[in-house]
Amino acid sequence: MYLLKDHSKRIVAYLHDHLIMLPESFEVIGLIIGETVFGINGGLKGTFRHKTLYSTTGEKIGEGTIAHQTPGFDHQSMVRKTWQVLTHIKDHTCPLIIPQNRWAGMSLTDVLKQ
Repeated sequence: MYLLKDHSKRIVAYLHDHLIMLPESFEVIGLIIGETVFGINGGLKGTFRHKTLYSTTGEKIGEGTIAHQTPGFDHQSMVRKTWQVLTHIKDHTCPLIIPQNRWAGMSLTDVLKQ
């Protein structure tokens, strides 16, 4: 599991088994297939490379660090939520995204939920 942090190093999401979840509620807000990041509605939102999430414009939207402890959550519920997101994905292709060293103006949560 990764802790996904914003530009101020605040934990904004968890990444576990390709699922991106909010830390306070474990609400699934995104999914990663390969390196491609999809939002809750199945739309392409960016890429995940070298422990960093980048938006489609290449700006950083989250940086991951390995979690030393895994919070408790219902794994079966996560599997159901994964399938809900997967059914919305219609296009699995990802255009070339060139990572940049600057942070996006939108938060990770906002990017994935829009």
